Amino acid sequence: MQEADAAFGSPEDDCNGFVAYGKATVDGKPLIGGNGETDHLAIRQTRMVRMRNKVGNSFVMKSGLPFLNSSQAGMNDKGVCLFGSGVSIKPEIFGDVGYRQVIRRIVLQEADNVDEAIDLFKQGPLMGGQHIYLADKKRAVHIEYAGKHVEVIEPESGFDAGSSPYFSSPRMTPHCNVLVDETDPRFSWRVAKKRGVFRMERWHELYEAHKPLSLEKMPTLLGDHGGRGTGLVQEHIEGACPQGSDYTICAHGTRTESGSFHASHFSNISQPSKLKLWIAAGNPCECGFFPFTPPT
Repeated sequence: MQEADAAFGSPEDDCNGFVAYGKATVDGKPLIGGNGETDHLAIRQTRMVRMRNKVGNSFVMKSGLPFLNSSQAGMNDKGVCLFGSGVSIKPEIFGDVGYRQVIRRIVLQEADNVDEAIDLFKQGPLMGGQHIYLADKKRAVHIEYAGKHVEVIEPESGFDAGSSPYFSSPRMTPHCNVLVDETDPRFSWRVAKKRGVFRMERWHELYEAHKPLSLEKMPTLLGDHGGRGTGLVQEHIEGACPQGSDYTICAHGTRTESGSFHASHFSNISQPSKLKLWIAAGNPCECGFFPFTPPT
């Protein structure tokens, strides 16, 4: 694989990801990653950006909003790495969706370890609902954020996972703004509770089947088309996934007459012990992963 800057398109919307370290990985060292997805009509220019800072850390990031230098995934030269995705939360605690992206870039620029990164997330203004999959060279945590409500999940097993548009922690679920409990094709299935819950459960099923995890296993897990669903989402429904179940980890949305689709537009794996951020520009079951490193 050739290491180079790359440009590719699509915004992030509903995503899924994981953290693993300790007894959850082959060498005990952290791995994090996940898939970024979209069901939007508009396609936003997205690129990998390397930043050398005279003050603070240098870093590499996947920039979803170039004019804000924001980040959905990235790693700095201290090994602090993250992947973030959105959660549907109550309007009164939502805040600024733009800052939700920018805080991730600030963490990459300023944090030398997981604890410093957590402090930065807690200090920020209202910035939407998020899953944050976060690690440094020694440790990994899963952060769930809604307004000023922050839950830091320290997985006892060394593994944890989540999926938009729903939180996984019982302490955070009261802050969700999910409209329906089940996937209902008659009503906005894209904000259904079960969509997030089933894919979170699928991640745990995959972990149990493949533990301990290694870098080599990651493309298989991220490209998974197993799992289960309610059976209510059919291919003819706008945005439905034709491959696997309606809650597959790797989503292949179908374009419709209106142009809307729901698909994994990129996949990422972070290996902080090696200072490597791996990106697949497209569905991970089909695309190769390319490595990126923070500048020196």
